[in-house]
Amino acid sequence: MPDRGASSLPTFLLVGLVALLVGGGGAWFFMQRQDDTPSTPPPIAAATATAEVATAEPATPEPATPAPTAPSGVGEVFLLQPGEVFLQPAAEIGPNPFTTEPLAATPDPELAQPVVNEAASVPAPQQVSIQANSGGEVGLYGGSLDNASCDMPKLINFLSSNPDKAAAWVAAQNADPNLRFVGGQLTVAALPAYLAGLTPVVLLADTRVTNHGFENGSATPFQAVFQKGTAVLIDSYGVLRARCLCGNPLIPPVPSSIPITYVGGQWRDFDPANVSVVTSAPQAQTSFQVTSPSGAVVQLPLGHPSLAAAAPTVTPATPAPAATQPAAATQPSAATATTAGTTYPVQAFTIPGSQFGAPVPTGWETDTQYTTTTVGADPAVLYRGIIAAPSMAVYTNPDTRHTEPYVVVSQYWPSQPGQQLDMNAIEAGSPSSTCTQPGPVETVTHPRFGSGIAVSYTGCLNSPGAEFRRIYYPQPDGSVLRVSVNVLSDQDRNYTQTVLDSVALPPLTAPAPPNVAQACSTDVPNAPGADLTIVNTTSEPVRMYWHDYAANGCQLDMVNVWVAGPGETLTIPSYEGNRWSAVAMDGSELQSVEIAAGGSAITIP
Repeated sequence: MPDRGASSLPTFLLVGLVALLVGGGGAWFFMQRQDDTPSTPPPIAAATATAEVATAEPATPEPATPAPTAPSGVGEVFLLQPGEVFLQPAAEIGPNPFTTEPLAATPDPELAQPVVNEAASVPAPQQVSIQANSGGEVGLYGGSLDNASCDMPKLINFLSSNPDKAAAWVAAQNADPNLRFVGGQLTVAALPAYLAGLTPVVLLADTRVTNHGFENGSATPFQAVFQKGTAVLIDSYGVLRARCLCGNPLIPPVPSSIPITYVGGQWRDFDPANVSVVTSAPQAQTSFQVTSPSGAVVQLPLGHPSLAAAAPTVTPATPAPAATQPAAATQPSAATATTAGTTYPVQAFTIPGSQFGAPVPTGWETDTQYTTTTVGADPAVLYRGIIAAPSMAVYTNPDTRHTEPYVVVSQYWPSQPGQQLDMNAIEAGSPSSTCTQPGPVETVTHPRFGSGIAVSYTGCLNSPGAEFRRIYYPQPDGSVLRVSVNVLSDQDRNYTQTVLDSVALPPLTAPAPPNVAQACSTDVPNAPGADLTIVNTTSEPVRMYWHDYAANGCQLDMVNVWVAGPGETLTIPSYEGNRWSAVAMDGSELQSVEIAAGGSAITIP
């Protein structure tokens, strides 16, 4: 309350006989040898915890059998011979899908040309190599800010309702040794949070992948080429992880040592000498620059904005008795890199309108906050945060706060564009008021965020066994991510890693100083309090500045700045005659209002 006294798509080199993706580095090359290694690996058992890694010795090929007619739909016998790669039209569900209910919009007919041969057999050109494309390249994918190409909540709900398929989906992802998640492996319990961090995009070139069907309780991998126009989900490294239409899990393609033949439904503009391969970006992306339908390159935040706090938790599949379960699939549970029972079931939580989100334990209460704070000499650092705790009443009471676990995921922006906030200054300016013994500043690293720092506090009020831990990572946009966790058990430590692996950090431009005409608040003698209510209908935070009284020079109060988050309704305590200005992130004044007797309300825009 005011004091009344005071670009374009990259060019692809073309695919030859087949190839190998070397360590994610992007080189594909032709290799011929006498002993054939099948390009399609064996089925992945739904409950398998650790991916089976191929050895240097090639597998002995099975005797060839007559090739069946290339399947194009559901329920047909599906068998690929060594060296065969399945052509997957963008609008067709395909063989043995995880779901037959479409989870993607109809593909753009300008991209996805009609199928002209349902049973094609097209040999790849001889002795031609391909240069793979990094998943972070500008314009590599298509997309738009409405993310309408993929129904993510429906996919999460589907896997929640089908735990056997959820377990198979997870096992398929864990077959990729380069998957980035907790301990290198994904868990069934963390699946909703993992999916919430994937970004829907559209392929702009025919693209080679390892696709997976679902058969006899297992994910069945096979090599495929997706038609351009196909909607897919990518992880923060730009790697394809799911096909939106049918929910199938995806991993990078597998090499073949013999000539390739493309079989299946051939579309009109399919060119066997022009097939794309995508490799992992060298580091995690904070957003993707994709080609919009208009041809312009737009910045697409990570994740999916339609995921709400009520996203369900996927429960692990119950394994079959050992006597009836195949030996390869025998497993007591959907195993993880951490000890069973030490991870929380989680669900996706996103601040409405902001796309800023994190996985939170199922059943915990949540709250959000937008505000400004002081870091060093900067009094107007923008802050947004997500709070999750078993009981918000326990969390908000300093006397009981550390008796239960909790997490606060927050992000700070400098008040000037182009600056980088100092994470050490944030920590120095906000020591714990409820834990008295800070430990030394540690250097920490994370595959998504690089180097950061961490500080652990002990001596917490009424909870001598608690460890209050803060972890900081600077971001490319000048902001700083902070994850604060009250650690009472191994569950809390493992959950900290889950948050860091899955937090969604869409970019937000650093706020520019307010460009507001000078005005004065009116000091109405003996006026009672009169609130100001702001309804922010925009997709960005709106800052609220109070104009001082004439006696103080009519300056804006730059310290006590209120912030209405995207889609938020905010009530500010004020007085009759006080003047407030609503300011956008670019510094422009959106509205100005003088508080009437009894209060005022404004809607932005």
